[in-house]
Amino acid sequence: MADLPTGTLEIFIFRLNNWSVEKEKIFIEKLKEYDLYDFSTPYSVPNHPEIKGIYFIPAEIDAVTRVRKLSLENTSIEVKTFGSYDPNNIPLSIFGISKQGIPISYIIIGIVLLILLLGVLK
Repeated sequence: MADLPTGTLEIFIFRLNNWSVEKEKIFIEKLKEYDLYDFSTPYSVPNHPEIKGIYFIPAEIDAVTRVRKLSLENTSIEVKTFGSYDPNNIPLSIFGISKQGIPISYIIIGIVLLILLLGVLK
């Protein structure tokens, strides 16, 4: 995982959709055109190396405006902006990852066992 900035309160996260090596090269050229290349840093989603094309910049108004402008003006690449987040508290749900809860089948089996247990005790 890339080193997260320590002096910045928030970071702005954006993603190159439909990631490929060719699109990433085009994207890097676009970052250079918009003077964002020096500020942008690739972000590796913890425990999910299959998710690629995530970048972040310091959440400064000028840099965020340039990223939004890049995402709106370019048709050769598709850039999705997620927003500003605390670097130590980035929700995985923005990347399409949900926390695993108790499967519904376990809940149903538990209810059935509870009904059977109560029926046996009567």
